[in-house]
Amino acid sequence: MTAGAAGAASGAGEESAAKPAAKDPESAAEPGAAGVGADGNCVVVSQTWLRAGEEHMAAYLRLAADFDRYLTARTGFVRRFLVRSLDDARHLIHWREFTSVAAYEEMTADPEYRDHIAALSRHVDADAYPAGAAVREYGRVVHATERSRECGDDKVAAGGECDRTAPAGPSET
Repeated sequence: MTAGAAGAASGAGEESAAKPAAKDPESAAEPGAAGVGADGNCVVVSQTWLRAGEEHMAAYLRLAADFDRYLTARTGFVRRFLVRSLDDARHLIHWREFTSVAAYEEMTADPEYRDHIAALSRHVDADAYPAGAAVREYGRVVHATERSRECGDDKVAAGGECDRTAPAGPSET
């Protein structure tokens, strides 16, 4: 990878040249112990600040959707959330879950992954990152709460009550 591509990769929030040392997933405590999720999966969190203008957000999200096809084909990938800050519309938080740190790091070494990151990086404002901001952090889920999906996302989003006797899915309102 060229120096320019490495710089671009660091700007997309998915990869960085200043990568912190990963914890060895095999040396982790037993599932259920402090700091270890019951399923043993790892979470990788990073941040991105986009260039000003909704056109950069729109383009980034289109590229992120294309990147999803790559991610879902990767061994060890579980899920990803891309969260837009309510305080700074240019700030995105990346939350990725993999079966292990090794599976995530194997993916980041793939040239196709780096191509996706380079494309995403065209919309990133590398100067917007706060001084001292963490590039990437590895962790494990130690507690999670989720509303039941049997109610249907439309009722949850609308703040509606859940009738667990009704079929899940879009309401007919």
